[in-house]
Amino acid sequence: MRQGDELWAAQFPDLFREAYVGYADARVRYTTEGLVRLLGDPTNPADGERVVEVLDLGPEQAAELLEAHDPAHADVVRHARAMGLLGPG
Repeated sequence: MRQGDELWAAQFPDLFREAYVGYADARVRYTTEGLVRLLGDPTNPADGERVVEVLDLGPEQAAELLEAHDPAHADVVRHARAMGLLGPG
């Protein structure tokens, strides 16, 4: 675990705990490490998920909506907000 992660793990313990992701058949651990480089616009393959709704929500409203179906992603939004990466919305 990265040194800075230890501080955040105290606030978001479930987010930083190792977890199994079934669709990837992998054990993963969240980190604030490994910069991301955007190579192009997002795509969705023909056999991918179908987008049925897009909502324009502030971070807290988005986290609340995600909480019911995907608590890990709700914590990602909350963590990004706590780090100052998202607007106040």
